[in-house]
This record gives sequence, structure tokens and C-alpha cells, in this order.
Amino acid sequence: MEIMPQVIHVHGKFYDFDAEGNETTVPYDKLLPLFVEGGYSGYMSSEWEGRMYSRGSGIEAVQKHHALSKRILAPYN
Repeated sequence: MEIMPQVIHVHGKFYDFDAEGNETTVPYDKLLPLFVEGGYSGYMSSEWEGRMYSRGSGIEAVQKHHALSKRILAPYN
């Protein structure tokens, strides 16, 4: 929280999703609210790193990441 005023951009890396649409390695449900509480108002780049572990579609992975982020941030809008 101390450095939040200095944060100008966030890279939201992700690898894989479970059947409920939650990222399996990064606790976005705990991290994204911290940015809201810290006053962050910038952007987050979605970065799919799962290409090393999956033959799935990168486009679908980014769509899942966007849906997850929207779901987590909805109460703050």
C-alpha cells in the first residue's frame, strides 16, 4: 500500500483457470481489491503465461481473465 501512489501500470499475469473461472495460481480475489483500496485507477495488461503449459487458445484465456477481473471488481463499481 505504501507504494500504490507510484504504481502507474499493472501486468496481470495468469496461467490457467478452473471450472468456476478462477485463476489457479494467482489469488486475484485477494490482490485486485488491494489495488482498489489503494486508490489505483490505471490499467492492467492481461498476460497469458499458460502457453508454456497449455495448447489452449490465448484469446479464450484473455477472455477468461477479463471475466474474472470484472467479477471480482464488480462490487467496487
